Amino acid sequence: MIKLFISKRIAETNLNEGNNRADLAASFQHTVILHLETNLRRTFKIMGNDLKNVKHFVMSGGVARNEEIRKRISLLCEEYNLTPVFPPPEFCTDNGVMIAWCGVEKFNIGTTHGLDVDILPKWPFENRYKDPTIKER
Repeated sequence: MIKLFISKRIAETNLNEGNNRADLAASFQHTVILHLETNLRRTFKIMGNDLKNVKHFVMSGGVARNEEIRKRISLLCEEYNLTPVFPPPEFCTDNGVMIAWCGVEKFNIGTTHGLDVDILPKWPFENRYKDPTIKER
């Protein structure tokens, strides 16, 4: 949906005039960051007192490569007394690399599993922090 919107906007706009291309990119980035901040604040609010037991917030994947997102998420983490953790940028592009990096980090702190561990290709989300304002579909 976002890609379609951006494609239409580009088609409607002469990107070679003035700063249209830079303005569009900056506006898109700004909107994405606001969306992330809003949803994280909502999540932290839903967690309530359980958030006091959380010390770190990890952001990974391609979104974690963006410097402005890192900066704003770090500021948000400060508000909630969380330590932000971002993998090195060179590892923030491929989910396979991110999964491997997570495994290395777990191994480094002594967490290991035998070969009998269950593998779930799609890990289900728990309903532990269900938002009462969101209606089920």
